[in-house]
Amino acid sequence: MSRSGDPLAGLSFAPSGYLVEKPAPREAWASFCPDQPEGVAFTRYAFPPGFLVINHLLNDAVCDAIVAECEQQQGVASTVSTGDGAAGYRESERRSDYINPKSLSMDIGGLVAHAIREMVAPFARIEPEWAEAPEILRYPVGGEFLPHADADVFDPQKKVWNRTENRDYSLLIYLNEGFEGGEIQFPNFGLSLAPRRGLLVGFPSDGRYVHAARPVTRGVKYALVTWLATKGSPRTG
Repeated sequence: MSRSGDPLAGLSFAPSGYLVEKPAPREAWASFCPDQPEGVAFTRYAFPPGFLVINHLLNDAVCDAIVAECEQQQGVASTVSTGDGAAGYRESERRSDYINPKSLSMDIGGLVAHAIREMVAPFARIEPEWAEAPEILRYPVGGEFLPHADADVFDPQKKVWNRTENRDYSLLIYLNEGFEGGEIQFPNFGLSLAPRRGLLVGFPSDGRYVHAARPVTRGVKYALVTWLATKGSPRTG
């Protein structure tokens, strides 16, 4: 006997307990399981060591709400390393601007902290000591980020990477689609990923994981970023 409000009421089951008629493709999943959160898919073992890639970490509605607020915000010009092998910054000509998540109504810091605690730390086998305040990067047409590492700066004279930031693991969550270009590339691994709404990409911050954001050729790309320092790792300065 089906209980009142039972989501399985009225459905036909085979003797083994399977549905005789399966739900339609993913568009019907929400109505089939209305009391459940959107599923999270882990993609593992298809990427080089150190990478964490999770599809749909944030659902479409959350991403759309964040982007809608960002579109009303005045951004601040981003900075990049001076590229001389030491700690130093200058305003970027072509990268992006950034939006302080604290100016938004949604608890972005809480979303990121949850992802770090539940997803990143167990996968990467790290114990975070702190995470930098998250930023939302906005890349307009032409916006890009040339090859770089998040913790190290390359010294072209000595041909070595020097640690200049207290960062051990990098985290990106893409917030929208509907643009062209903007892929993230990791040349040391021959890896290129196309941003997708709700996609999380995590990786170590050192020079082995040098990466670039390809230019946006149409539309605007939004990405949420932060960086972690782990307990016991070396510190600069």
